[in-house]
Amino acid sequence: MVKLSIIILNVGGREYLGRLLNSISNSSFDDYEILIADTEEINVNWDKVIKIKLDHNYGPPRNRNITFEEAKGEYILFLDNDTEVFRDTLQNFITYMDENPDKMVQLKLINTKDLIDSAGGFIDDLGYPTERGRDLKPLEYRRYDRILYGKGAALGMKRETFKKLGGFDGDFFYGFADTDLGYRGWRKGIPVVFHPDSVVRHYEHGSFSSAEREERITFLLESRRLYFVFKNYDTGFLLRRIPFIIYYLIGSMLMDVLRRRKFNLFKIRVKAVSWFLTKIPEIIRKRLNQSKEQYVYTDSELVNLGLILYHKDVIKKLR
Repeated sequence: MVKLSIIILNVGGREYLGRLLNSISNSSFDDYEILIADTEEINVNWDKVIKIKLDHNYGPPRNRNITFEEAKGEYILFLDNDTEVFRDTLQNFITYMDENPDKMVQLKLINTKDLIDSAGGFIDDLGYPTERGRDLKPLEYRRYDRILYGKGAALGMKRETFKKLGGFDGDFFYGFADTDLGYRGWRKGIPVVFHPDSVVRHYEHGSFSSAEREERITFLLESRRLYFVFKNYDTGFLLRRIPFIIYYLIGSMLMDVLRRRKFNLFKIRVKAVSWFLTKIPEIIRKRLNQSKEQYVYTDSELVNLGLILYHKDVIKKLR
């Protein structure tokens, strides 16, 4: 059995792949296979590469699940194609996993300015994500901290762990699937940690204008947040938060119109809520299935662990 399966989605980013593969080939660790998935032909000739031809772009979560089915490694590592590893990144990751095989690991993502891109994250009780360390110096994040979720751009774990969790929830299509995976891991007693010594550079390309990007982020944040919260939270925990979820959502819409004068964002939030409402039958079905599962931690216990934050406390820190 190969030690590590590196899973890379290459849909829509073919110009970045060569840089990543070159960095992997220069690694001090070499017991790996590389699985590359794309909807088009993959022009790579390397005996360590396994090419996965997708018949359709099902979105990153489901594309990753499909690719995972071909993985043979003891451990798996998801990397975005616009990333780059350093010489000891993979070796440091494997060394840590051999000592902590029960955990999910977020590798340290840095940007092109050598500042933190992501050191993992938390969510608050209304489902809003809070990423750690964005644009801070890497030396400020040197501890193996517990986090609620790791960013899918550089996320690793034991192969059996991913299988046990049923993979990513492909119904998110884009956004929040890595948050959902980390949350479900914790509920099952699988810790998620930040690994400061396995460093990955993330170029995080984008082809949207600032206005398009704002609209896209707003839609994905609101629609997937609602889906995540109503799909996952314990019934009692959720019912106590529904009034606040509605309050802050309406407040954001009013701010869009009255203060920001961004009527386009108001329409985007309405669109996000409409998308969420169409998913209610699907959410009910998933909640019924989840009610049969055995969990280690409740949502209230995740709050006590500092992994789910209170929204009001997050707002206070931002002021």
